[in-house]
Amino acid sequence: SHLGLRSVPLEKALFGICQSHILREGSRLTSGMDDDFVVPCGLYKTVPDEVFELESERGWVNLLAHAEEVGYLITETTDHRFLMHFGRPELEPNDLKDELARVQATGEENGLQSDGIEIVNRWRGHCTSLFSHWIKYIHEATSY
Repeated sequence: SHLGLRSVPLEKALFGICQSHILREGSRLTSGMDDDFVVPCGLYKTVPDEVFELESERGWVNLLAHAEEVGYLITETTDHRFLMHFGRPELEPNDLKDELARVQATGEENGLQSDGIEIVNRWRGHCTSLFSHWIKYIHEATSY
């Protein structure tokens, strides 16, 4: 990857909605967010939790959010130069339905429960809050 974090292929694709949890209260990116939130995910590869935990212990990465099914979902470098979000908060419900249908049509096994779930956008607030905080930080960091 761009930052030297080694990603590995998943045994099963992970497409669907992930239940996630904020790990670091008071972070400039996650402050004001609900402790638990949902977000669409669509992963074929991931960076293992152990890699992120090691980099966190080394003081290089802040671990901001985690989803049991997919691992660390939101991280940032401690110098705040790089934000990593492994979810797909930009997806609208119809886009997610189309992605799920495409995965099911290929016969791929999906590691997330997706059969019969109602897809209603319950992640819009998370997406808006995260991107608003990020843009605010960029503005403050680059304004004189």
